[in-house]
Amino acid sequence: MEWEEFQIIRKWFEEKSLALMKHEGRESATIGVLVDNYTQYTIDGRIFYSVKSNVFKHLIERFYLAAHKNFPDKFGTGNASDVIEALYKIQPVFDLKRYPEFLKYEQFSYLIEFSEGKVSDKVLRLDLFRKLNTNTKGHLEFTGGIMHVLKHFSIKGINLSTGRDIHDIIRVGDVIDLIVRAFFIEKGKFETPKKFVSRINLDEKYCLKFVFYLEEKTNVFFVKTIFKELR
Repeated sequence: MEWEEFQIIRKWFEEKSLALMKHEGRESATIGVLVDNYTQYTIDGRIFYSVKSNVFKHLIERFYLAAHKNFPDKFGTGNASDVIEALYKIQPVFDLKRYPEFLKYEQFSYLIEFSEGKVSDKVLRLDLFRKLNTNTKGHLEFTGGIMHVLKHFSIKGINLSTGRDIHDIIRVGDVIDLIVRAFFIEKGKFETPKKFVSRINLDEKYCLKFVFYLEEKTNVFFVKTIFKELR
């Protein structure tokens, strides 16, 4: 990454984060990250970046896989509390009761395209998760974010989140690669003014349907949900 590029994106990052903070009524916001937290993707000659908060970066690149390897019985149970406990055992912060709020608050990656010296208007913010909701069985479930998306993927036959789908990948970050393609590359469509939908073929039988929500005031998209459907 060129220094000038970094400065342009950093300025954009600060402005966008402060706008979201104001819109969501937060008391604080992450307004910049180290250059080491930038991951570049080049697809069909187009340049994209994943710009991660520190916790998002280290959790996705290191701790998540360690938790999955050391506590496999905590994954695929249908209960987000089990996944959270496994992560906490690897890298405890505060106490287990407050840990979910720590993971939810300002732990994210911006996915952006950089072209002609500026950040494109189409921007996705990928949180670890947006909410914890209670499902029909009385268990907690991740809503939005990468930890929701991971319920459709596995490593070595063990689901990566709360679900039971088995679709092996090599590393957790592979899912971000798919999200970049679904959001920026594939030909999606708006089903409503705030709902953008895109699909990626998963195998010969199924595809993944990505549903993105547009927050119109700040012009930032979020991952609302993802599910597997027949092609």
